[in-house]
Amino acid sequence: MCMADFMVVIIVKCLECIKSSCKPLFLFLGSLNCATFTKDGQCMLVSCLDNTLRLVDKDGGEVLSEYVGHKNESYRVESCLNNTDSLVVSGSEDGCIYAWDLIEGTVKHTLKHKNHKVVHSVSFHPSKPVMLTAAEANVYLWMDSSEISDDENDDK
Repeated sequence: MCMADFMVVIIVKCLECIKSSCKPLFLFLGSLNCATFTKDGQCMLVSCLDNTLRLVDKDGGEVLSEYVGHKNESYRVESCLNNTDSLVVSGSEDGCIYAWDLIEGTVKHTLKHKNHKVVHSVSFHPSKPVMLTAAEANVYLWMDSSEISDDENDDK
């Protein structure tokens, strides 16, 4: 049996642990997949193998919001926030990319990767509305068409 088959206790520790005694920051009973900080560093986005993303306060460990609708039960599927921290974005085992409104928690966009089963990687450019995703052996670049200049549109 692999580790994913067992209930795992995950403890995320603060960076100050190196200099002082460690204390648990966030305790989750289950399997975690991916974790990332918001741009302001105040929250963590945690992807879990129970089809749920959780926004967690980094200081108190309180779950501030949950995002559901995608499928993530078996594979490592990444999640992230967009360049303005207004959208929570995740790959999915159903071949789609899901984007939720950070505050409302509602699905705002669903993007389909044709002919793929698992979208396992998502990443946003730090300052531009540009996203990279990966499914199987393919990498995709996504951008808002309004961001493409007229000269670039003429070339296509």
